[in-house]
Amino acid sequence: MSFIVGSVEADHCAERLREFYPDFPSFAGFVVERGELRAQFYNGPGDKRPSSYMSEDFGSILIQGTYLGPKPPRLPKPLGEMLAIWSEEFRQRHLAPGGRERTSIEQRFAEAATDRDAAMAAMGTVLDSLVTDPNPCHFLSAPEGISKSRTLIANTPGYLKRLENRGVTGLMMFAFPTYKLAGQKAAEFNAAHPTPRFGQRYKAIVLKSWSRLYAEACEALGVAEITLEKALELGAPSLQTAVKLHQPEVMDRIAATFRALHRSHAGAVPILFTVHDVAHEWVKDSASRLMLSPAYWDATLSPKVQRAMAREDTKLAILIHDEVSKDNLVRIDRAEARAWVDDLAAMPHPEGGRKKLWPKGAPMTRLLEGYQAFAKLNPPPEGLTFDEAVAIRDVPAGGWDEITTKDSGEYGVKATAHHADWKDIYGEEVGKDWSIHIKAWPTTSAGKVLILTTEAVPTAIIRRIGKPWFVTELDTPEIARDVVEARPSREVIGRNLPTLVREARQEHLAETGRPLIGIGNKMSHVVQTQTHHTAKGSNAYIGQDIVQTIALLPPEEYGRLEALNAWCGRDDLIRLSHLDQFNQTAGRNLGFRAPRTGPKPAHILLINRRLFDALTPLLTFARYEMRERVTPRVQKAGRTDAKAAVAVRPMMSGREKLAALRLALA
Repeated sequence: MSFIVGSVEADHCAERLREFYPDFPSFAGFVVERGELRAQFYNGPGDKRPSSYMSEDFGSILIQGTYLGPKPPRLPKPLGEMLAIWSEEFRQRHLAPGGRERTSIEQRFAEAATDRDAAMAAMGTVLDSLVTDPNPCHFLSAPEGISKSRTLIANTPGYLKRLENRGVTGLMMFAFPTYKLAGQKAAEFNAAHPTPRFGQRYKAIVLKSWSRLYAEACEALGVAEITLEKALELGAPSLQTAVKLHQPEVMDRIAATFRALHRSHAGAVPILFTVHDVAHEWVKDSASRLMLSPAYWDATLSPKVQRAMAREDTKLAILIHDEVSKDNLVRIDRAEARAWVDDLAAMPHPEGGRKKLWPKGAPMTRLLEGYQAFAKLNPPPEGLTFDEAVAIRDVPAGGWDEITTKDSGEYGVKATAHHADWKDIYGEEVGKDWSIHIKAWPTTSAGKVLILTTEAVPTAIIRRIGKPWFVTELDTPEIARDVVEARPSREVIGRNLPTLVREARQEHLAETGRPLIGIGNKMSHVVQTQTHHTAKGSNAYIGQDIVQTIALLPPEEYGRLEALNAWCGRDDLIRLSHLDQFNQTAGRNLGFRAPRTGPKPAHILLINRRLFDALTPLLTFARYEMRERVTPRVQKAGRTDAKAAVAVRPMMSGREKLAALRLALA
C-alpha cells in the first residue's frame, strides 16, 4: 500500500477527516488490514477501541457495535479518492516537487506567490535574505523569468552598502553563460542606476577573458593568432609570452582596451559582468583578472608587487553566478581518461634522470610537448584533448570519487532487437567506471557566492556536495501552469528533427498565420532555430510562438548522467535533465514571460514517445503542463480525446488513483 500511515501527509488527511466528523463517530486513526487501508472510528466517548471503519473504496462509515447517534454523513467521494485529493492538497501547499518538505523560507514564498506580481515581490524578499545573511555559500533554484537577476541588479547598491557596514569589501561580479547575456545585463544595470546611491556612482562593465580579448585584437589588426602549438615552435613558455615577444602591437591594443575600461568607470564603483569561464578562473589569478588592475600595467613596479597589488585590487566580495550547469560544478570523466593522464604524468623524460615528461608546474608549452610525444605512441581515449588532460592532471590527490554505473531504467523497458545489427546503445553504458571531481571555484572565488539556477540536476549535485552550501528551492503551487501542446512520436529522433520542425511550421502557419521559432538540438542548418543552450536565459522569445524538440540523449551524455545517478544515489537525473531542458525552453515564452492579458503564445513540444511516457512519474518537476494533442492517427489507435500527460488517469478506482498519485509524486 502506497499510503504511509504516520506520515505528515497522513496527519493532514486525519485532520481533514476530523473536520468532516467533528462529533461521534470520531476518527481514531488509519490502519492497513489485509492490504486494504481503513479509517477507524470510535462510536462514543466510552469506546476504548475503535470498532467502526471506512474502507478506501467507500465514502460511508460501516458502523460496528453500538452507536445511538444520527446517521453519519458520507464523504463526497470514496475514502481513497479523498485521501488522494487531500494528499495532493498537502503536497501542493507544504511539499516541494518530488515530495521534499519545504524550508520555512520556501514555504513563505510558496504561500506568498499567488500571482506574477506577488511572486516577484516575494522573490525580492528571498534574495535580500540570501545575499545579506552571514552564510558564504548560497544556491537558489527558482522558476524561469521570475526576475532573479533583475532584482539583484536593482538592489546591488543596497547589498554592497550593507556588506561594507559589516566590514566586507571588494568587487561584485555577475557571471552569465554568454557575452551576449552579460552585455545585455550590464546595459540593464546602467539603465537602472543613472544617478548616485549612498553617495556613490555604480557602473557596470563587461570584462572579457584573455582569449576573447586576444582574438578580438588580432581580428582588428588583421594579424593571425598565435596558437599554443606555434608558441612551442617559437620557444616561448606560454601563449602570453609569445604574444608579448612576437606581437607587441596586439599587447598594446589589449592594454588600450583596459585603459578604456578604466576610464569608463572613473569615479564610480565598477560592477563586473562577465561569463562563467572568467568567474571560474578568477581564483587562479587569470590574465583577465590581473590585467583589470591598473597595477598590472605599472612598469615602475616589480612583477611580484604588480601581482600582489593586482590580486588585492580585484578581490571579489560577492559573486552572482547565473544559470549554473552540472559541468560548472563537477568534472565527470571516464576511468580510462584518468588512467591515460596518470600514465602520462608518471612517464619519465626520455633524457633520463629524475625529470618527468609531464612535470608539475611546467610551462604550458612544455606540457603540450609532452602530451604530443606521449600521444604518438599511446593514442588518448576519444575526446581527451590536451586541455582536458591538463584539467584532469590539475585535480589534487584524493580529489576524485570513483563510481560504477548501474542501469537506472530511466527510459523504461528496453527495446528488443529488430535486426541482426541492432545493439543496445544505452545498455552499453551500464557497468562503466567513472571518476567525479567537485570543482573548487564555487567556494573559493569570493567572500560570498550566490549561484542561481532553474534546474533540478545542478540542484541535486549541490545537495550531494552538502556543506558549506545552503540550498533554497522555490516553486509556485498557487499559480496555474501554462499549457504546452505535446506531440509525442517515436519519429522524434535526431535525424528526423529538421523535417518534423518544418512540418510543424507549415501546419502552424496554415492554421494561425503566425511563424514558429524553433528551439532544439541537431538543427543547426534549419533557419530560425536556436539550440536549447543558446536560448537559455534569453528574453528574445517573449510573445513568439515556439516549437521545441526533445529527443533521447546521445549515449555519451546518457552515460555521464548515469554516473551522476550512481554518485548521487538517485535514479532520475536523466529524466530530470530532459525536464530541465523542457522547463528552460517553455519558459522563453510562457510562465512569467507570458503576456499578462490576452491569449498566450503557442508552444509546441515535439518529443520522443518513449521519453514522453518515461517522464510521467516526474511531471511534478515540470512547471508547464504537457497536454497531448490527439492526432487522427492516435484517435484511430483508440486513445481518448484531449488526453493530458498526467500521472493519475480518469476511470481509476480510488485505490488505483491513490497508488498512482503516490508513485508519481514519490
